[in-house]
Amino acid sequence: MSAQRIATSMPPARIAIEGELHERVFVLAAELFSALATPMRLRILGTICAQGKSVNAIVEAVESTQPNVSQHLKMLYLAGIVAKRRIGNQMVYRVHSEEVLQLCDLVCARIASELQPQES
Repeated sequence: MSAQRIATSMPPARIAIEGELHERVFVLAAELFSALATPMRLRILGTICAQGKSVNAIVEAVESTQPNVSQHLKMLYLAGIVAKRRIGNQMVYRVHSEEVLQLCDLVCARIASELQPQES
C-alpha cells in the first residue's frame, strides 16, 4: 500500500513543534511507531485492549508460539505500551497506554475504510 493512499488530510502544521524539543519528540515518535510496526504486535494489542490476558491466552488468540509472543510482548513492554503483573505463576499483560491504543484504532479504522469497496 502506498503512503499516498493512506495519507490523511491532516495539515503538516498539526505536527509542527517549535523550539529545541522538536528533534527529541520526532525521535521518540519514531521509536513508538517502530514498536508498533509489526502486524503481530498490533494483533496482540487488539487481543488485550479490553482486558489483560495471560501469555498463554494471548498465544491462543493470535495463533502463534509462546516464544514469538513473548518476544513481541517484551518490545511492547519496553516501549511502555503494555504493562505486566504476575498472578500466581502466570504473567498477565494489559494495555498501559490508552493513547497508543486510540492511535492504533484510528489508523486501523482509516485503512479498513479505504479497503472497503467504493459505492457508486
